[in-house]
Amino acid sequence: MVFICWGSFAQVSVSSQQALELQKQLIDTADYYKYSPQLNNYITYSFRAIELMPQIEGNHYHKLKFYARFAYRLQQLGLIKESIRQSNVFIDYHEGFQKQLKPEEELELFQYAAFNYSILAQNYSDIEQQDSAAFIYKKGIAFTANRQSRYYVSALNNYGLYFYYEKKDLDSALYYFKNAKAFAEEDFSDVHIYGSVIDNIADVYFETGRIEEANRLYRQNFAFYQKVPFDENDFYPIDYGRIMSSGYQYIDTAVRLNNMEAAEQTLVEMNRYLNEESEPEWRLDYLTAKETLEQARGEHQQANQTLQEIGMLKDRLAELKLTSVTELQNTLNQIVLERIQESLAYEKQEQQEQIRKQRLRFWIVVLTLSLFIFILFYLYQQRKQSLLIADEKAKNAALQNKQLNYEMEAKKRDLTDFAINLSQSHEWAKDLYNQIQAIKETRGRARKKEFDELETEIKNKVVFDKETESFYEKLDSLSGVFYKKLQEAYPKLTKNDIRLCSLIRLKIDSHEIATLQNITISSLNTARYRLRKKLNLSENTDLDVFIQSL
Repeated sequence: MVFICWGSFAQVSVSSQQALELQKQLIDTADYYKYSPQLNNYITYSFRAIELMPQIEGNHYHKLKFYARFAYRLQQLGLIKESIRQSNVFIDYHEGFQKQLKPEEELELFQYAAFNYSILAQNYSDIEQQDSAAFIYKKGIAFTANRQSRYYVSALNNYGLYFYYEKKDLDSALYYFKNAKAFAEEDFSDVHIYGSVIDNIADVYFETGRIEEANRLYRQNFAFYQKVPFDENDFYPIDYGRIMSSGYQYIDTAVRLNNMEAAEQTLVEMNRYLNEESEPEWRLDYLTAKETLEQARGEHQQANQTLQEIGMLKDRLAELKLTSVTELQNTLNQIVLERIQESLAYEKQEQQEQIRKQRLRFWIVVLTLSLFIFILFYLYQQRKQSLLIADEKAKNAALQNKQLNYEMEAKKRDLTDFAINLSQSHEWAKDLYNQIQAIKETRGRARKKEFDELETEIKNKVVFDKETESFYEKLDSLSGVFYKKLQEAYPKLTKNDIRLCSLIRLKIDSHEIATLQNITISSLNTARYRLRKKLNLSENTDLDVFIQSL
């Protein structure tokens, strides 16, 4: 493992190959911390790898694989919005460059793409954007339907879960579960996803009162998970969590059917999978099944003791979760602070370089002016000496001397004006330098407060200037094809409407768009509403998703 130090690499011009090699080092370093307590290192190195993406030409397979894996890990960490952003980057990138991949690369990335549709839809559901979730679920089904694979089974199953959990529509959920089961039974009945489908069907049966059918399927799954390899997990050969879950579900339904012997035998089988290294969740399922059986046998005192164990275990799990959330939040705060500090350091370096250049120009002008004045003074003295010697010469010579004095006076006035302007410029530079020096001399929280105030002041005073115009010129030049497509499809769109579409298409957030257009968030929302009307969008159509699909 090679550990690297990070500077402002994304701000330094390097070759595509150099950027690629540096990015691979960053990814390797991030992976080292992937499942360690030092998550801040994993996230920091991953984001720094992303910053190098624009400098790397080609290498689509390498970049796509990184985006897909990073989006999944972010979801595991609970960073849902950032996971959504990375998944969308991956899907858009994959759609745009899929035809440029080698066959073996395209085959592997098909699996990543199928999985990303699933986690993206789940993420949208987690943040209550159900329309977007349904749209992505259906898009995932359409994408995986082109190949006979277990990912098509998974896509159908996930859409069924969407109806089961989010819509509470058991009929629709059962419809998709059964479609997934029928497809899986042909070629994938020995794959892990098949057990998930069976489990979901059993859950629907249980909720609709079909206990005997649910009991049969839970028993089938309890045996299924004990023999099917857990190919979706690198740590465990079989899915112990599913074994314990299906075992508890089977015991619960067996007790309801008064099949005590089968329930007791299943509890014995579950106990064989528990040891000191077992996950707390597995033990929780076992204890819940045990308490259910004890209550059914009338062993109330033992059941109460088991309930106490369950309570303590739940408290432990809650404490672990709270600790994990706290550590993750601290990690994110540290990362944000580090990135702000790096940005401020770079800005300070740029400012110091500007001041250095201004000082250099100032002294060049001062030296040039001094030399010029000395030359003028020397010429003046020489001329004056000549005039004293030639005083007796003709009036014409005196007239010429007078004219020369007029010219010199005019030049002196010009030099005076120039010196005043220079002095004012020097004072401006000196004030700017003193302000920066004052900030540098502060320490601790006061320094951070000064930086925050300076940042806030600068943001509040930003206006439409040449840099903004330059940004829009670049945006217009790079979005020519997109502009043409919009104008042909929607001729009533204004130039500002089209620019707003292009900014949305680049996934720039609302605050940044409002800043670039020099308007408030309220005005931006009004502009988005008018744009929806011009695009004839229904209320159920997501504006951002629609524009990004063009």
